[in-house]
Amino acid sequence: ILFVFDGGELTAEQLAAIRVDGVEIDRYAYHHLTELDSLLIPRLARRVHAAIEAEAKSETMYLEHGKPCY
Repeated sequence: ILFVFDGGELTAEQLAAIRVDGVEIDRYAYHHLTELDSLLIPRLARRVHAAIEAEAKSETMYLEHGKPCY
């Protein structure tokens, strides 16, 4: 089971407070959604695209292998 949650938008103060531990996480970055397919493995890219679509529609989506199952 994989869940994707919308954490909302971070304020400038919250962004400035981000710290990575250098062990489990060594960096973070923000990328435009048009870059997802080149950054992620296909099944994860499908899930993230579906999450973006669900958020835009204010809906919950159920997926199987990253594809909507209706």
